[in-house]
Amino acid sequence: MFDEAQKNRAVERLADSFLQDIRTLSTGGHAGWGQFVSQPQGFQVGLYGTCSGIITVSAAYGHDRIPPKAVSYLSDLWQERSNTGTSGARNFALTARRAFFLLAIRYSGHPAFAQLMVDAERELKDRMLSDGLFVSWQVDHQRPTTGDEFSTALAILAYSLTAREQRYIPQHIRYAAESLQKRMEGATPPNVGVKKLYLAAVTTTLEPKYISRHTRRLVQLSRPDERNRDQDSSYFWDYWYPKSDRLVSRRDYFHVPSDAVDILLASGSVSRQLQKLAAIDLATEDVTTAINRGLYYYGRELAASNNQAWMVIALSRARLLSEADTRFNRFFSRYMGGIPENAFGSLILPVIFLFIAAIASAVPNRLLELLQWIGLISPETPGWWDKMAVALQAMGLIALTAWGESLAKRSVSYVRSRLP
Repeated sequence: MFDEAQKNRAVERLADSFLQDIRTLSTGGHAGWGQFVSQPQGFQVGLYGTCSGIITVSAAYGHDRIPPKAVSYLSDLWQERSNTGTSGARNFALTARRAFFLLAIRYSGHPAFAQLMVDAERELKDRMLSDGLFVSWQVDHQRPTTGDEFSTALAILAYSLTAREQRYIPQHIRYAAESLQKRMEGATPPNVGVKKLYLAAVTTTLEPKYISRHTRRLVQLSRPDERNRDQDSSYFWDYWYPKSDRLVSRRDYFHVPSDAVDILLASGSVSRQLQKLAAIDLATEDVTTAINRGLYYYGRELAASNNQAWMVIALSRARLLSEADTRFNRFFSRYMGGIPENAFGSLILPVIFLFIAAIASAVPNRLLELLQWIGLISPETPGWWDKMAVALQAMGLIALTAWGESLAKRSVSYVRSRLP
C-alpha cells in the first residue's frame, strides 16, 4: 500500500533541499534557484529552477513558505517579457517556458500571482492555432505557421495537473488535448518518453469516453517496468527572441524524468490496474530514495531542479492509484500478468506448455483420455469425443505455431544463462 505519510516526508525532504539552497541575486533584491539543487558553489538563478523550487516548496509546506524574494523574482521577470534585450523577453518567447511558468504559479496558489496568472493564461491561449496546437515560440506577431506537439503537451499539463477535477479544465485546453490525440493517431512519436508525455497530457485531461481506441492501446503498451526506466522525455527547440533591434536565435530543451512520466500516465483516465500497480511500485521506490538522499538523482551526478518538481507533481498524484493496490492485483501481477523471469517461468512453464500442445496436436485422443481419467471432462453424446479431438488438435497446432519458437528460445536462453 502506498504510504501517504512517507510521501509527504519525501516531498518535505526535497523542499528542504531547495530552501537550504536559495540563491540571492546581487541586484533587485531577488532570489531563486538554478538548474541544479545543492550544487557546490552554485550561483545560477533562472526561470526553470525558480519555478521548480516554487512547485516543490508549495507542495510540501504551502505557498506561505515560498521565499518572498523568489516570488518577486518571477513577478519582475514576467513584467520584462515585452522589453527587448531582457531576460524576460528571452525566457517568455518560448512557449514551453511559459507553460511551465503557468504550471508553477497555478500549482503554488500564491495570492501574489493572481493577476499575473490571468495574464499568463490569456497570453498562452493567444499562441494556440486554429487546429488546437500551440506554436513553439512567438515574438509579437511573428511565430511559426505550424503547431508543436511538445509545447502543446506542456500547455495542457499546466492545466490538467493543477485542476481540482477534469471538469474544471478550460474548453480550449480540452480541444488541444483532442487535437494532440488526433495528431498521435496520424504519427506516433518514435521517442518513447515523448510519446508517454503526450499520452499523459491527453489522458489526464479527457474522460474515458473521449479517448480513442488507438490511444488506449498506446497506454496499455506503456506499462512501466525495469526495462524502460531510462525512457526520459527530452525535447529540443530552436526559437527566436528579441535582442536590441533584431531577433536572435537560441536552442532550448526540456526534460521530464521517466519515473514521473510513468506515474502521471498511470494516473490518467484509461490506465488499467496493473499499470497503476507498477506505478505505485515506482513511486514507493522514489519516495524511499528521496527520504534517504534528500534529492532525486536516479543515475545522474547532479540533482536537476526540474526533475525534483516533476517528481513532486507525480508523487502528489500517486494517491489516485491506491485503489489498484489489492492482494488480488498483486497476485495477478506476479503470476498472471506476465511470465516471471525465473526457473518456473522461463523453463518449467514453457516446457509443460509445449509438451501439452505437442500431445494435443499429435495424439489428441490420448489427451482427452487423460482429462477424462482426471475427471475434468465427462462426454455425454457419441459425437462429442470426435469433435473435441479435432478442436484439441487445432488448438495444439495453433499454440505451437504462435508461441512454440519464442517459448523454446526463452527456455534455451535461460539454461545458457545458468551454465558456467
